[in-house]
Amino acid sequence: MYPRAPHAALLLFLLLTLVLSLVVEDHKESAYEKFQRQHVDEDSPSPYDDAYCTQRMQAKNMTQRTCKIINTFIHAALPSIDDICTGAGNNTHDNYYYSYSDFNVTDCTFVSGSPPKECMYSARFNTQKICIACTENLPVHYGPVSQCRP
Repeated sequence: MYPRAPHAALLLFLLLTLVLSLVVEDHKESAYEKFQRQHVDEDSPSPYDDAYCTQRMQAKNMTQRTCKIINTFIHAALPSIDDICTGAGNNTHDNYYYSYSDFNVTDCTFVSGSPPKECMYSARFNTQKICIACTENLPVHYGPVSQCRP
């Protein structure tokens, strides 16, 4: 009777480990989570220079398989970006919204190198209105300002 207890505990442990690994592997990044990862960077201090772009593109996992060609980081709190979808922006067409307010942004453009750690970027900092696509009142895509034109 006693030998069964350790086996049962081991089987239970293995079963829980399997279930937890499936849950972790099964989580897919939502469009909103991807938007946040790729475009929202409220905590990084300036200067938003070439070194900033190279470091942030790596840290945000945009140089794993390929070096992403261009990406824009918005330097603002997430709630102020979310608000564009629910009144702080003009719905220009379909699900695209053009912000009423200006935002600090940094455009990072690929210069040279190869993934995952050698992708090099140049930076261009600007203050401008932004264009985002929204789904269910949440931002899911950053677009060029031209995308917000009807």
